[in-house]
Amino acid sequence: MENYKKNSQELLEKYFKNQISKEEFSLLMQEIAQNTIDYQSLDGLWENSSTKLSNHNKEKLFASILQNAKTVSEKRQMRTKRSKRNTLLLSTLGIFIVAIVGVFLFQINKKQTKFLATIHADLLPGTNASVLTSPNGKVIQLNATAPTSIVDEYDSIVNLPKDGWIKFLPINNLSKIQPTVYNTITTQNANTYKVTLPDGTIVWLNASSKLQFPVVFKEKNREVNLSGEGYFEVTKDAKHPFIVHTSHQNVEVLGTHFNINAYDNNPDGITTTLLSGKIKLTDNNIKSLSAILLPSNQISIQHNQASAIRENIDTTIVVAWKNGLFSFDNTPIHEVFGQIGRWYNAKIIFKDPLPNKLITGQIYRNTKASEVLELLKYEGIHSKIEGNSIIVSTH
Repeated sequence: MENYKKNSQELLEKYFKNQISKEEFSLLMQEIAQNTIDYQSLDGLWENSSTKLSNHNKEKLFASILQNAKTVSEKRQMRTKRSKRNTLLLSTLGIFIVAIVGVFLFQINKKQTKFLATIHADLLPGTNASVLTSPNGKVIQLNATAPTSIVDEYDSIVNLPKDGWIKFLPINNLSKIQPTVYNTITTQNANTYKVTLPDGTIVWLNASSKLQFPVVFKEKNREVNLSGEGYFEVTKDAKHPFIVHTSHQNVEVLGTHFNINAYDNNPDGITTTLLSGKIKLTDNNIKSLSAILLPSNQISIQHNQASAIRENIDTTIVVAWKNGLFSFDNTPIHEVFGQIGRWYNAKIIFKDPLPNKLITGQIYRNTKASEVLELLKYEGIHSKIEGNSIIVSTH
């Protein structure tokens, strides 16, 4: 135990000073995970360090170190069950992202850039914001500075709590709404948003997405239209099935949690993933298709062809965007940059043909673009930021 403590102290000292190598960082995370070191033990090692932070930042740093050590341990166990793949395991390379909230080492020692490139231009991460277009065409910006409540012409009271998320309340006087009229929530690039529909269903919209829904659900079916990507937690109502329409696909549910990726440039076409419950999927262009999905099932439709239903999908990766993460698991490099481009509202320019690489790992989405791009250098993918463009090359 004494040798472990001494070794950990030396590695932590290098870590705090941004002088640790990739191999030493991985070893440090392994040491912490194997010896089940806790916050109190970490704080004891910190006291002997010459590096100092405010108590607030220190607590955030410690929490992140412990979480990253746990992730390293879990990933190490997973890799023993898998064959070697040409992937980038961000969490085990020790490139100071999951372990360091906001890249603390860069804040501690701004002059030391052993792993972090000198940044001359950067792009900030996205925010929680959207645009509400009411049935009469009125446009309202929804963000942290929006009003706390809105009353529309149908006496529909819209609440915006302090967290900024919009909530549509049920309408009692249905006689005012003839025929059915619709609200539209739209997110731009670099925006995500959460909305509660009149029936209590909660929808998270990813960047560059649109959701159209009735001011009130008064028909037999509760029907909405989606473009882009959305995660749904549907309120149960057996008498009124909930149906999500995309460009040509229809997903029918009674009460469940699922994700639909319907971006036009999604390489897999429209991809639907079920987290809980059961859904029925049909497609206007494939009359014979009627697929039933169970939890952890996924199906994609592209060029009027449906994939086989994929089972045992890691749904945490599918909905990571909703939880503030980029999460990749054998993800093609073009798809990785597709996500980066949407979140940072950046035009992606490929200067060279990219290698056929698959990326695996996680990084928080609240980091600057430069910090995400720096990680990809370890796979031979080089990028530079010019204005609102990201230039990608292999050298």
